[in-house]
Amino acid sequence: MSHSTFIIHNSSVACLRATHRQAAGVGIPFETKMTEMSQTLYGQMEESAKLDDVIRKNLEGLGYGK
Repeated sequence: MSHSTFIIHNSSVACLRATHRQAAGVGIPFETKMTEMSQTLYGQMEESAKLDDVIRKNLEGLGYGK
């Protein structure tokens, strides 16, 4: 992990820390994060299957099917 050094005004520190925590998911229960991430993953897998089917049909249409 790369670390960067920044010089910022003290009033910005609290905002940056809050933004970092939110981006990192700090404070979000594990079960909530896993539910959200697994729902996203299942949606992506469904979309992937649809795109695979379209690609397969396009290849077959071009004469490159199995």
